[in-house]
Amino acid sequence: FHTTDGGANWKEQSSGTNARLQGVSFTSPTTGTIVGRDKVILRTTNGGKSWTEQNSPIKVMPLLSTFFLDSLNGYVTGWYGIIMHTSDGGANWEQQKSGVTTCLRSVQFANDSLGLVVGEQGCLLRTTNGGKDWNYVESETAKNLTSVCFLDKNTAVAVGDTGTIVR
Repeated sequence: FHTTDGGANWKEQSSGTNARLQGVSFTSPTTGTIVGRDKVILRTTNGGKSWTEQNSPIKVMPLLSTFFLDSLNGYVTGWYGIIMHTSDGGANWEQQKSGVTTCLRSVQFANDSLGLVVGEQGCLLRTTNGGKDWNYVESETAKNLTSVCFLDKNTAVAVGDTGTIVR
């Protein structure tokens, strides 16, 4: 679905796939990426009028979240601790070592170096070098975390199951 009036009305769009779509990130009104089940990665450069499937180096695992810093540099997360990075708009993806095997549900970056990933069982990962290294951070919860957002480079909020909020 898409809207052109601030969300008052929505129109359905064709994605070209029957897979369950899980996450979306746009860096401009025209350039965006969607990820989903069956290792689906879709890219648009025309505001979603059409979507092109991109190659994923992983086998059949669901991808759950995506975040792009700009039109070239992006990340996706998924089941079994999957974190992948692209520096060419998704033409090629490189798997990064998360150090965990839990489902990773959300990824967000404050800038090109500082990023967070959250997932099941209170999993919270942090990078300060663009994902070259991911370090486990104590989240003080064992509940599933489902989304994370930076408010600024020093403050982030993560939310999850049963009303969980960590900051």
